[in-house]
Order: sequence, then structure tokens, then C-alpha cells
Amino acid sequence: MSFQFAFILPTTKCESRCEHCFYEVGHTTRVEEVDYLYPLDEALDQLCRQGLQQVIISGGEPLDSPRLLEMVEMCAARVMHVLLLTHGRKLTTERLEALERAGVDDISISAHMVSDELTRTINRILFHSPYVPTLLSCLTQQNLDQVPGLQRLADQFNLPLIFSPAFIPQEAPAFAKLSLHALDPAMREALFSELEEWGRRCDAVPYVELLRGLYGDVRMTPGHCVMGNHGMVIDADGSVFPCFHRRDLCAGNLIVHPWDTIEQNLKKLSQELSGAPCFGEHCASLFVHHR
Repeated sequence: MSFQFAFILPTTKCESRCEHCFYEVGHTTRVEEVDYLYPLDEALDQLCRQGLQQVIISGGEPLDSPRLLEMVEMCAARVMHVLLLTHGRKLTTERLEALERAGVDDISISAHMVSDELTRTINRILFHSPYVPTLLSCLTQQNLDQVPGLQRLADQFNLPLIFSPAFIPQEAPAFAKLSLHALDPAMREALFSELEEWGRRCDAVPYVELLRGLYGDVRMTPGHCVMGNHGMVIDADGSVFPCFHRRDLCAGNLIVHPWDTIEQNLKKLSQELSGAPCFGEHCASLFVHHR
């Protein structure tokens, strides 16, 4: 197997503290940020020789990392495409210019509700940079009324929009308040009627059907995991995993272990995920292009 894309986290810190965030609901643990740029340099060289095409820089809020621009430059010098995932509120004109110079190709921003702040952020990106941002909306019980407005906003600016369900573990205190599993069935059906219309317009009907299966009597699975077959994750402390959500499958750490050892472990561990045995709400958005 060859790794075609890599998620790289320069930091897991984020001051937004969104209620539905993986870190806030206890699904994932924040780690101490370390400087692993030197061993990352070597790892990227080897990965690119084997076919790495895209780096997705995420977090936490990556704009909070002092190493972000250096990391972007390092990645952009090697791969075809660098995508930045951010909540977007810190994207000043100066930062947009710096990101463009460093080599960011695309930007996706959080869009959980329609607001003046979100509109200003979109305008700033469109008028002061070459980017056409993708809007990422994480759905909970608290923002279902925002679905039509977010679609109108995306249409107004002609922007891509992706809806995905928030993953709230059943043991989390916020489960009853946020999880779509705890939603009244009639309300959930009304939501999926809206999502089906969005899916038809965006050529994402199979994805919506996959989401619906997460809450029905008959569970659907994609049968193929994009992470287990083509992706990997480098956390902010240098740890390497085949998937965000399987921190039990650690292949090693860039600071401690040589890349050859990490890669060998990674390929073995990825085999456990290749058939998507753990597919669920936590990773649904990775399958937006599911067919």
C-alpha cells in the first residue's frame, strides 16, 4: 500500500471550545505540542517518493501554532496539494497573504451556524485571497435549524458545503443535548429530508444514505476505509496513527523512532481498518464522496 494523503496536526489547542468537538466530549485527548519539523522533513521525503499527494493540516486550531507557516512551506515544496482546516476567525488579510506565500492551496472553514462573523470571514477570504473556502458544518441538536440558512449562504457565495453529524459518545454529559442519536425520530427524519435535497444538489446522495444508516435499524457501512487504505495522521506530539479515531493503533513517534520503523508498523496497523470495521459518526465526513 502507499499513503496518498496525510493529516498533520501542528497543535491540538483551540480556544473555541466547541461543545461537540472531539476533544471537548472526551473522544480524543489533547497532546503537548512539540517541534517535530526535522524528522517530518525526512518522513515527507520518503512518503512523496512512494506517492503522497496531499497534506491536510488540521488541529486544534492550526493558526495558533507558531510553526504553521514553516510546516506549510515544507509540505508545499513536496506535495501537489496542501489543505488547511480552520475555524476561520483568525484569517486576517495578512494571514491569508502569508498562507498563500507559504503554499496553502485550499482552505476549509467551520460553519456551524449562520452569523455576521461567518459572512465577514467568507468575504475576507474571497476578496483578499485566491481561495474559495469549503464550509464544514457539524450537525448537533443545537444547530439543526441552521441547515437551510447554511445552504442559502453557500449558494449566495457559490461555495462547497459539507454536512456531517457530530460524534458525541453515549457516556459524554452532552450526549442527550447534542447527539443526533438522542433526537426525536420525527425530527431526525425531517433533518434527513433536508439533507437528501442537499445531497441531490451536491451529488452526495450515497453519502446521505450512508449517514441515514447510522441512525436506522439497518446499519450501512462503506466497506472500504479511506484512512486504512490511503491515509495517515501525525499528531501534534509527533505520534503517528493510521486514523484520527484509533489512538490505540500507534505506529510510533517521529521524535523517537526512525521513519522506516514507523512506516512498517503503520502499514500493518492500517490493515485493521481497510474494510471500515469501525465506521461511524466520528469519521462520516471522510466518506462524502462515497459511491
